[in-house]
Amino acid sequence: MILIQAGAVMIFSIWAVFLLGTPSRLEKMRTRLCDNVRNKTIPTKKDIVFVILFADATAVIISVMVKFLVIYSALFI
Repeated sequence: MILIQAGAVMIFSIWAVFLLGTPSRLEKMRTRLCDNVRNKTIPTKKDIVFVILFADATAVIISVMVKFLVIYSALFI
């Protein structure tokens, strides 16, 4: 089970690095969503996928880190 979660963390970490590694995407998204022009403030499908993948990756990484901390702390009790 831990190997599956470690693999998931690795995959989602790669996705997070890929998504965050393109600052132009973040800049375009910020400009589009914070602009005063009404037609450009609608999030695109890419923006939604970006946010979902980032939230998913963050949740998986945090849950696995917590499990590793629980296992690590149990070794020294």
